[in-house]
Amino acid sequence: MKNLKIPAFWQAVLTTVVAYLIFDNAFPPLLPKTLMVQYMIITIVGILLYFAFDDQRWTEFKSPILAVLRNDNRGGIRWAFLIIVPVIAGYNVYGLVSPSVDAPVELRQVHPAPPASLKVFNNSYDLASLENPVRQEILDTMAGDREAGWEKYSEAVTAGRDVYYQNCFYCHGDLLDGGGHYANGFNPTPINFQDPTIIPQLQEAFLFWRVATGGPGLPKEGTPWNSAMPVWHEMLEADDIWNVITFIFDYNGQVPRIWDPGVSKTVTGMKDELQARRKNIQGKDLYRFRCEVCHGEMGMGDGVAADFMSPRPRDFSLALFKYKSSPGTMLPRDEDLFQTIKSGLPGTAMPGWDTLLSDEQIRSLIPVIKSLDITAAWAPEDVDEDFFDDDGYYTKTDFRVITESEPLEGQIPYSEESVNRGREAFINSCKECHGETARGNIVSGKNLEDDWGYRIWPRNLTKPWTWRATQSNLQGEQERAETINNIYSRLSIGIPGTPMPAHRAVEEGNEDPVSLEDRWHIANFVYSARSTAVQPDEGGVITGLKLEGALPAGPEDERWKQASAVTLRLVPNIIKEERLFTPLSDAVTVRALYNDKEIALLLEVDDRTESRPGIDYFSELMDENLEMQPDALAVQFPKQGAFRTLPSVEKPLYRHGDAKRKTTIWYWNAGSVEPKRDASPMLLDGSGPDKQLQPRLEDDTLKASGAWMDGRWRVVMTRPRQGGASGDLTFEEGQFIPVSFANWDGSNGEAGSKHTLTTWYWLVLPPELDILKVYGMPLGSTLLVFMAGLLLVRSQRRKSGEPDGSASDSV
Repeated sequence: MKNLKIPAFWQAVLTTVVAYLIFDNAFPPLLPKTLMVQYMIITIVGILLYFAFDDQRWTEFKSPILAVLRNDNRGGIRWAFLIIVPVIAGYNVYGLVSPSVDAPVELRQVHPAPPASLKVFNNSYDLASLENPVRQEILDTMAGDREAGWEKYSEAVTAGRDVYYQNCFYCHGDLLDGGGHYANGFNPTPINFQDPTIIPQLQEAFLFWRVATGGPGLPKEGTPWNSAMPVWHEMLEADDIWNVITFIFDYNGQVPRIWDPGVSKTVTGMKDELQARRKNIQGKDLYRFRCEVCHGEMGMGDGVAADFMSPRPRDFSLALFKYKSSPGTMLPRDEDLFQTIKSGLPGTAMPGWDTLLSDEQIRSLIPVIKSLDITAAWAPEDVDEDFFDDDGYYTKTDFRVITESEPLEGQIPYSEESVNRGREAFINSCKECHGETARGNIVSGKNLEDDWGYRIWPRNLTKPWTWRATQSNLQGEQERAETINNIYSRLSIGIPGTPMPAHRAVEEGNEDPVSLEDRWHIANFVYSARSTAVQPDEGGVITGLKLEGALPAGPEDERWKQASAVTLRLVPNIIKEERLFTPLSDAVTVRALYNDKEIALLLEVDDRTESRPGIDYFSELMDENLEMQPDALAVQFPKQGAFRTLPSVEKPLYRHGDAKRKTTIWYWNAGSVEPKRDASPMLLDGSGPDKQLQPRLEDDTLKASGAWMDGRWRVVMTRPRQGGASGDLTFEEGQFIPVSFANWDGSNGEAGSKHTLTTWYWLVLPPELDILKVYGMPLGSTLLVFMAGLLLVRSQRRKSGEPDGSASDSV
């Protein structure tokens, strides 16, 4: 092995392959094809220069190549190369000239260089010398009185925590990992504060700039048009931002980059002391550190951000737990509490804590949760008086432990027959709340509330990504089996504390509200309901379909089924005042059709109510604390010339553009019954998030029609493809066009800036296939490279003195 030597030629090949694998895999999410070609050319040129620099190395490198080109005994290899190399060349040309519906890659500097100075809060800051004044005050106090310094530090962290949970955690998450419950609706996703390669590498002055100015404050290389980061200096005070920054470093156990060695050493020492205190923190201390901010000091679900969450955090004081596997009205099993903490609840602010907490730490929280109950539900059966204090709280910790699970007996395999029978049973037993199509549209007329008096809506069963403690994380057949078991359990047990009842008799001897057989059939049907909806697409490219003749005027036209559908996540406007924190709509499905003159979009939004002020039935379903507004939808496009995709992507700000890059908004409003106002479309011009939208009252080029049925709005909007004198976008074939969407759910009191929205996605109208270009150029390239190969072989064989004969002889 000591004498093993890789020949020069194979060193070059190996280096090229390794370079390709690095470029292809080490730069997530992907490296653009054009950059890949550039990088590989540079790599190959560099390798050739390396070997050519030394005559001996160059001769060794060329030797196997010349042998293949010249020697008679290498004819088979020669022919293989003469065929394979031209085919590869032709394939690459085909990849370059063939039409593509892959979205343009947007390169972005995550941490662009900050400006030299910053003007906010009626002050000018020199970012080169700016330090965190809150941290400096803490250090100054600690230098004179260490205990007072720690108290001031605790006050700053608590204040920052409260601001964070009332403003930031919806995106950045309870774990500060960028995984907030609205994070999936943004691209790029919010920054992960837990990543040790990000926040600790930055100065606090840099973070102050980023927080204060938000996405619009980014330079061009930071793609401000994609950032959902609010301009926080419009909504917070300077001290709020500094306190939040202090809280983030404290919560993560990290230290910012500090140039002064003495200050850095002191701050690092404080961090180390805190880490020692919190090492393997458990029980009540862990609850106070990680859970109290949402669930409240006494576990009543009244933390600092509770009013901004839907659903609200769990109230532990009543010992009512929605998601459990124990039968009937029994308390949950310890395993149920453990799994809820560990895995979280999708569609809520409750994260899965398994990335931050050990199983031991999670289990230490279970007695704490039980101790917060004031109903004595967790007390042993033979409890004595000294088990409780004067306020009714537990003084001991030998709580009841539930071990019994809901039986999974008589399971019926998933099949088309079972799904059909389940549909019939579902309509008989579940339709009043969940609607006939399982979208959660109430047909009973009941205004549903939970046991705490809060308005509650039935689950939309066509969206498994919103299910809580039900959708399995497994794959394939295992996923389906486990999910159906969970649906069956939820159906049998019900959801305590909500109007969702148990469908198996709670008391032994009583008749089941729904038979065991039907419960399994319903579980199979509910699992199948996902196939009736288009699940969210993270890629976000809407591909239009060209039609001959007139486009559909309404949503019921069968031709819409021919168009590919893309579902995009909606998130509430938590970016700019007035903000919305508790949305009901979470996705919009889009289809596009076009012909030579017009383009039409079909927007579909699951909406449990048809909201038009004055409408009788749906007004009764409203939250009594809200005023009904008309439902509405909108589509936003850049103006002509307000965006580009080459050589790099540039777009307007997605919140109504900006002064240089303006936008056009197609808006449709459902109207009202009283006062009577018909549904109507309108064109609006946007010139920035701080500017009033300008309606075009005289422009009637936008046509729209909408219909609500079975818990879903379907709205068609149509406009000419030519932008015309208005400066609007011209929809050209083959062009990737930025597009974003907005939705107003009137039954949720949404109006004005209180609505849900998407960030920018892409719309593309595929061009007609140019056969000569798509197939002719690759074929021509293949033949050209093949002929060049023949000429090269002939030339080299002549140089070597081989006999000169026919083309076949020379090869």
